[in-house]
Amino acid sequence: MAAYNSHGRATAYGNNYRQHSRDSDSNSLLDDLRAFVSRSVRLLWRFWIERGRRMALNAVVSAVRQLRRNLAYNRLFSFPHLLVALWVLVLLWGERWVFHTKVEGCHWSNWERWVSLFEG
Repeated sequence: MAAYNSHGRATAYGNNYRQHSRDSDSNSLLDDLRAFVSRSVRLLWRFWIERGRRMALNAVVSAVRQLRRNLAYNRLFSFPHLLVALWVLVLLWGERWVFHTKVEGCHWSNWERWVSLFEG
């Protein structure tokens, strides 16, 4: 039994395979884009209905369980975490607070006035 294409000609393809031809007159790029978006939205919606919701719910439950394990009192106030907190305070003190007070205490009006090259 011979297979026929959309133009009614016999082809070498069997098993009801229909070779699709692109007629440039009938389909525009915009129509192809709309069909692609429509098909993609349908596939995403089907995935969400079948497996997506369960996967999202399982991911949220897993994240909450991990967060609950990580936010335990003994884990938060461990020696390494306290060392990091002390290090952050030392950095803030040295880099922010001391520098800011020194710049604030500077008498900018007593500094030299440099001549600008662009002054007329």
